[in-house]
Parts: sequence; structure tokens; C-alpha cells
Amino acid sequence: MLDLKEIQTIRGTLRSVLEQCNVPYKVTPYDHDLHRECIEEAVRRGYPVEGGLSLCTFLRVGVTYALAAAVHLSRPTQIWIALYTSCVIYVDEIPARFPSDICNFYLFPNRFIEKQQQENAILDALADIIRRAPDLFSPIPSKLIMTSTLNFFTANLLEHETKSMEIASAVQQYPIYQRTMTALAEGYAYFAFPPEIPLTKYVQAIPEDNAIHQ
Repeated sequence: MLDLKEIQTIRGTLRSVLEQCNVPYKVTPYDHDLHRECIEEAVRRGYPVEGGLSLCTFLRVGVTYALAAAVHLSRPTQIWIALYTSCVIYVDEIPARFPSDICNFYLFPNRFIEKQQQENAILDALADIIRRAPDLFSPIPSKLIMTSTLNFFTANLLEHETKSMEIASAVQQYPIYQRTMTALAEGYAYFAFPPEIPLTKYVQAIPEDNAIHQ
């Protein structure tokens, strides 16, 4: 995790970039109501919200993202995005912070496809959240969100297994290839569009949107 000095440095860099673009650096108050509603939804669906293995560990990040990027979407979608984001941040942190969960990390895609229990409460929550995507997004975007999430797992496994691999000097596209999958860019690109907007109105913009989320 970033320390305070690193956070301040990043904040200063972002403020400088925005000023050069004549975009005001707006600090949005944290949405405590959305946070509470996320916990209520998590409890209702049986997700872990207490103890060491809790969805709440990264919920503030999930709520902050939903508030920043999904304010135009319905409240149920905002809650879904916040909970989803909380789970995938946990997944991203498994190799470094939760090494005891590596085995379940490896088995998630297979267990998800076979509709098996994940043997890990947060991964079970994520599996349930992914399966609810069709309730909030159009048919094709919801499927792409699912496949993007599974690619995210595979890419993180690839990164974990190749962490000591030396990158050849002649290689140019491999880092971009790996980053594209691990960033969940495609899934998050589709989050921006509510189901009432026809796919044909925005699908051609997805590649550019992917680049923003990488």
C-alpha cells in the first residue's frame, strides 16, 4: 500500500496535470450513504463484512471509484461496481499480502465455470457479483465483463509465475499485453454505459476507453 508521502506526491502530480489542462482539481466528499448501502447489500447477500477476511478491507476504494466514475448510473449499479471493485482489489493484492490464498487464487476460474464454492469468502462474493452482471448490464457487455474478470485472474497468475523472469530487450509489446489484461480495462470500459444506451452507440469507443483504464 502507498504511504502518505507517496499519496501526496501522486496528488500533486495529478493536480499539476489538471491545471495544465485547465481542469479544476475537485475534491468530492466521501459518500457515506453509498458505503452504508454497500454493506447492507453485502450482508443481505451473505458476503463477509467482518473479521480479517472482509469485503470492507477495500470498500472505501470501491465506493470512491463508483462515486467518481458511476455517478450517472443507477444506485444498484453503483453498489455493484463498488462491491466488484472491492473484491478485485483484494484479488490483485493476494500474491503480495495474502499468500495463503494463492491456491484459491489459481482455482477461481475453474471453480467459477463449474459453479463450485471458492473456499474463500471474498472470492465466493466476487463469483456471485459477476453472475449478477446480466441484471445490470446489457447481454453483450455483461458477458465481456465476465470474460474480462476471468482474464484478470489469468493475467495475475501469469504475472505471479513470471515475476522473476527477465524481459528480453527486443520485446516491446509484452508489457503492454500483460498490463492490458491485469488492468480489467475492458470490463471497466463497459461499466460506463447504462443498458438503455444501445451498444451500437458506444461500442466503437471501447478501444479508446480501454486505453484510459490501463
